[in-house]
Amino acid sequence: MVSKEIDKFEELKGLDRFGYSYVLKKGNAIITNEGGTDEFNYWPLEDWVHIAQLLYMDEDLKKSKWSILIPKFILKLQHRCLGCRFAFDDNDNLAIVHDLHLEEKKTSKISMTLGQMIFVGNIAIELIEKIFSKGKIPSDDDIDMEFAKK
Repeated sequence: MVSKEIDKFEELKGLDRFGYSYVLKKGNAIITNEGGTDEFNYWPLEDWVHIAQLLYMDEDLKKSKWSILIPKFILKLQHRCLGCRFAFDDNDNLAIVHDLHLEEKKTSKISMTLGQMIFVGNIAIELIEKIFSKGKIPSDDDIDMEFAKK
């Protein structure tokens, strides 16, 4: 049974070449970047592999009186071609998510996906912090400027 579990995660073995490490958990893997600043949950499900990174815990989102604007803002980001999507889990935590079909399940593709998620996630966090400080959703031009700066 252990070897079957490991086989499901064969593609993760080469991630160290790209600055990532992983630990197998029951049915999934936890991937971290070299500095340990970013953590991803990686789990196969049927013909897909799902990768998710927590951006905000529910209680952190609710600390701001402007948290009511976050779902509308996330929808605004969701409709951009960012290479990933956003989701609220059962506990209302905000995550960035990417789904890979089994045909795309290659170490280099996973590494590129993780990099893309870090890039988009960091910008999303910066923009959410601006919502918390200014009390308004950034305009499309402001969003474009944030992505252009990076």
